[in-house]
Amino acid sequence: MSTDITSASDEFVRDVRREISDLDSALVELVNKRLRLVAKLKRYKEEHGIGFVDLARESGCCNTSNARTAARCRRRGSRSSTTSFWIS
Repeated sequence: MSTDITSASDEFVRDVRREISDLDSALVELVNKRLRLVAKLKRYKEEHGIGFVDLARESGCCNTSNARTAARCRRRGSRSSTTSFWIS
């Protein structure tokens, strides 16, 4: 199928790409905020002699994340699952 309209000049394509870019920016901002909070928590734990890794929290986060991911995959009909690495 050929057309004279290029994807760059298509209004729908531009709008969706703009939304994607906005989401990308928001995601980067949220990840950076999370990294700052993790650094703050690490400093606090170091100052107070608290070990940084909390295995109980890590296990709980992974289990919760895996359950959510598995549920999403089932709803989509997918069998794949991923493990969260966003643990502090």
